[in-house]
Amino acid sequence: MPVVTNKNAAFRRPLTAAIAALALLGSPVLAQDDVPEQAEPVSAQEESAETQEGVFGSSETQSILPSDISADQFIQFFTLFSANQEMSQAIDPLIAEMMAEGPMVENWEQSGIDILAELGTKPGGLSESLLLDESDGVIAVIDFSGMVSPSLEGFRSYALRPEIAGQSAERVFTQFAPGIWFETAHQREVHGNALCYSGYVGVTLHSKVPHTEWSEDDLLSTAFIFAMVDRLASLNFCAVYDKEESGNYPSKFFTFNGASLPELDEMNSVTTLLPLSELDIILQGE
Repeated sequence: MPVVTNKNAAFRRPLTAAIAALALLGSPVLAQDDVPEQAEPVSAQEESAETQEGVFGSSETQSILPSDISADQFIQFFTLFSANQEMSQAIDPLIAEMMAEGPMVENWEQSGIDILAELGTKPGGLSESLLLDESDGVIAVIDFSGMVSPSLEGFRSYALRPEIAGQSAERVFTQFAPGIWFETAHQREVHGNALCYSGYVGVTLHSKVPHTEWSEDDLLSTAFIFAMVDRLASLNFCAVYDKEESGNYPSKFFTFNGASLPELDEMNSVTTLLPLSELDIILQGE
């Protein structure tokens, strides 16, 4: 579920705060004297000029995170960025708009199809029958078994929010930039045909590109998406899938008490069947 904004200040200030907080935590590679100029607060005029360079930041190679940053410091950067109060002020209105409730729908849990049973009838069963979404420049693959474990050869992986062992019923692999993937691990309950989500969501970042080769746009957008996922994890909602004659699987969203969520429905797209054998090909960008 991509979210796009051109308010560069929403990312600059949390970025500065995250770097400063890491310095206070004693990071030897992020001392205050080493904070790059790109992380300093900028004027409104400078923000306007920088926004023209990219949706989130600049297309130039990032110099915010140093080459010798440790895996723990890399994870701390994302955690501190997400926890920043100004990040909350930027994201919370977006989430409120996304989760605005529409009319109540009777028997909503019985609408659509039982997507788990549907995919369970495919060759290989549920664990080998994934759903693929390629809309709006974002690629997402849904594993309803929660058991898929791709090879991820050539990737560096960072558990930004470690998943709870044995608690993940569903996995989603989402690419927002070439070679950069989020793997989210979800808890789930089934009510009729509805798949309902609440509770802790594990988030692992997989990057085929070293962070030293990321653009500033890649860094800021990835940090922002993590901050969004961090907050969406606390929300409760349900999804009900349907099946079209073409074989595609559209879905609709509801609250736990059956109110429609029209904004989420508007953002949602139709998914198609993807055999497990093709997952590694997609993750490798081939």
